[in-house]
Amino acid sequence: MPDVLIRDVEEKLLNQLKEAAEAEGRSLDAVLHETLEHAVILRRAQLRSISEKWQKLMAGRPLQSDSTELIRDDRDRR
Repeated sequence: MPDVLIRDVEEKLLNQLKEAAEAEGRSLDAVLHETLEHAVILRRAQLRSISEKWQKLMAGRPLQSDSTELIRDDRDRR
């Protein structure tokens, strides 16, 4: 399994993660794995929610408008 290196982690955050791991009787590595997994799941849920909102907003609208009339109007102004 590949390794990941995260640079410049604030000391306060690292201490909080270490404290959480110790309080749960787990390793820092296990807490970091779980934290990253939850972050991915949350991010996917957020993106899904945004996508659903856009789909509702755009429902019934054509995906592309016909620009023919706009181009003709632009040409007529010249």
